[in-house]
Amino acid sequence: YVGIGMVGGAVPVPDSSAFAFVPILLITSIMYEVQGRQLFLTTRDLQRMVKEHQDAKDEALQARDSERRFFALMSHEIRTPLGLVMGYLDLLKGTSISAEQKPFMEPMSAAADMLKSIVDDLLDHFKLQVGKFLLHPQVCKISDLLNTWRSMAGTLVQSKGLEFRF
Repeated sequence: YVGIGMVGGAVPVPDSSAFAFVPILLITSIMYEVQGRQLFLTTRDLQRMVKEHQDAKDEALQARDSERRFFALMSHEIRTPLGLVMGYLDLLKGTSISAEQKPFMEPMSAAADMLKSIVDDLLDHFKLQVGKFLLHPQVCKISDLLNTWRSMAGTLVQSKGLEFRF
């Protein structure tokens, strides 16, 4: 007798039938070659690999869904107060502000617009992932973009006591 390993111990099998399971094992196995060595995968190995793959796929899908919910929530949480700031800046522009305060208005408005643009870009990224992104081409003047950047950067540079040349 030889023993075939099982949960709970070995089952005695007569010598002549010890190899009776070999054809079945070969039928339920896959042979493949890795770096010149032949390897066998049993059905159990294949089932384990399929389960591991499915678990990893489920985890990735769950992470993607969590990321999407995060983007949607954060964009809303940022847009609401940002809209309030932008609204008050517009109201403030319509009032009489001092000559000393006037130079601060443009950089603040530009910074708010830039933050809004960043939030919009995040939303576009989210839309791109779910296949709902649409292009909206716009004409823009590079000089306006550079002036906006100069206004924001100039205020920061001046606050540090440096000179900004543009």
